Amino acid sequence: MKTQMNTIAAVNEQEVVRFLQNNLDFFKTHDHLLADLEVPHETGRAISLVERQLGLLREHKQNLKRQLQDLMQIARENDQLAQRMHELTLKLINTRSVDDLITTVHTSMRKDFGVDQVAMWFFNTPEQMGMVQQSALFDLDFQVRNQFENMLRERKPVCGRFRTEQITTLLPGTENLVESVALMPLYDKKLLGLLVLGSFDTRRFHAGKGTDMLSRLSELIVAVLRLYI
Repeated sequence: MKTQMNTIAAVNEQEVVRFLQNNLDFFKTHDHLLADLEVPHETGRAISLVERQLGLLREHKQNLKRQLQDLMQIARENDQLAQRMHELTLKLINTRSVDDLITTVHTSMRKDFGVDQVAMWFFNTPEQMGMVQQSALFDLDFQVRNQFENMLRERKPVCGRFRTEQITTLLPGTENLVESVALMPLYDKKLLGLLVLGSFDTRRFHAGKGTDMLSRLSELIVAVLRLYI
């Protein structure tokens, strides 16, 4: 008998729900019921439907406020990033050699962008680039290039957590420190080399990170490199 009563109650509840869904203005003509309806609250105190609605509206308002604050923070960060990119562009335009370019990139990435580790690698280094004294300039052999062939196939920046041996290759001596990496191919008509950024934070260059700004950075460096090679 009890089970039957529960079934009837459930059916009746469903009918009430359907009725209210189909008659959303029901309480406009029966507003006296709002004051009598009670809704269980987390604290155990029964509250009226009106109070509950007001509470939900307040919660919704707070959520919207937090979302707006988050969007404003993102906008400020994007403005700051755009400004730093503009300053880096001006600095690179004023470089006078590959050595100067590499130094500028290293300094800006560390000081202005807060990157923990930076390295630039070049393939088939031209004679004039071979004269560079910057210790961060490396010449990659064919086997090393093949190690990253899949990553470089799309000619786009790749972010994520790299294997220990990959970090050892790209950022020697930091494999126990670097938790995330941004690998940017430097393409002209062919692959000239790589710009590698390493962070001690796993979230800095996570796999889902947008790469538009990184693509612009690599294009900017290539554009300046054309002046020297």
